[in-house]
Amino acid sequence: MNLLRTFHWSKLTVTLAALVLSILVKSEPGIIISASFLFLLSFQKRLNIHIPRGMAVTFMVFCICSLVLGSYYDFYEKFSWWDDMLHGFYGAAFALIGFLFIQYLSYKRGIENEVLIVCLFSFCFSVTFGAMWEIYEFTYDQITGGNMQRVEVGRGVDDTMHDIILESGSALVLNIFIYIYLRSGADNLIGRVWESFLKLNPPRRVIRDEILRRKKKQADERSAW
Repeated sequence: MNLLRTFHWSKLTVTLAALVLSILVKSEPGIIISASFLFLLSFQKRLNIHIPRGMAVTFMVFCICSLVLGSYYDFYEKFSWWDDMLHGFYGAAFALIGFLFIQYLSYKRGIENEVLIVCLFSFCFSVTFGAMWEIYEFTYDQITGGNMQRVEVGRGVDDTMHDIILESGSALVLNIFIYIYLRSGADNLIGRVWESFLKLNPPRRVIRDEILRRKKKQADERSAW
């Protein structure tokens, strides 16, 4: 228990530091992922949600790529595809979060959704966050006179559409794997993430069913004696 508590606080510390650094260096992907992850970590006890370690480690790797390599070592300038890669990553990341959200709520209530409905929700969930970020960029530039949308270099509309297309494309690709998993039960990354998440967050219905199953087993054993 102490080890889990230490791991939880270490995730909070790293996430908070990543958010502050993202704001200081104006790293767009870093701000989005850090703020979202910080929200989940801060309220995971209240929401009774536990984040798998694999997702936490992936987030930390993202922070290294975005903040350390991207900002400190100028990978954004050295490699033209670096920013695109990170935009694509968080497009897929939010699609995965959307999938876990609707899948968990449905499973918790014993509802079996249509596969296409789950994929559509996951895709729209990701695109919505991407669009909200572009709205934030526009608002920030209008209020502060900044240049997050690169209007000063003549790339305002192009930059916005480029980011939205990247995020939507990565979300679409991830949903292809989601569709394959839900339709055929294939043992892919989506299935492993879902099983890991479900193991850490068993719905009360599942817990109740397990308790009833054990009680019935004990009653059968007593009657057999």
